[in-house]
Amino acid sequence: MKVRLYQGLTKYDKDGRAVEHQWGECDSFVRNFLQMLQGFLTSGLLTSGQIRNTAGTAVNSSADAYGQMNSISGLMSILIGDGAVAVDIDDYALGHAIPGVSSMLTSITQAESGQTMAITFTKTYLNEPSSTWTVRETGMITLLRYGNANHDILLVRDVLGSPITVTQGQSIQVQYYWQIV
Repeated sequence: MKVRLYQGLTKYDKDGRAVEHQWGECDSFVRNFLQMLQGFLTSGLLTSGQIRNTAGTAVNSSADAYGQMNSISGLMSILIGDGAVAVDIDDYALGHAIPGVSSMLTSITQAESGQTMAITFTKTYLNEPSSTWTVRETGMITLLRYGNANHDILLVRDVLGSPITVTQGQSIQVQYYWQIV
């Protein structure tokens, strides 16, 4: 089994015309994702070892996978930030999330062909404030419910090769395309 991850960013002007586009394969899974995948595949538990939520707090590693991670049901989010620090496998949050922007997904699509499955997560951010954003990083989080608490868990973090500047009235669409072969 191979898991491939691609990222696409498209900037739109005030009239909705695409004016800039970046697309490429990512190599940015962080330890949280790897420990969750290992735990799920080897023990049926959601995690193997310690994971950290986006605040840096350790989350108990014995969360039962059944019904605890609801990523495909809409609790997966894409974040944008302006941090430029290189990705590290131990990252648990973006370097610096752009404040005041929403992180709910606008769409999730799934496709299957033979032994290949693809899931695309898409989020569009409209810059309505008067400030200009410089998007230098993106990431994906999922919601992990353990006990009575919800935890945002970073799965993927990418620093862009070329930052994208988004001025008032413009928008940026971020896509993560997961392919499992």
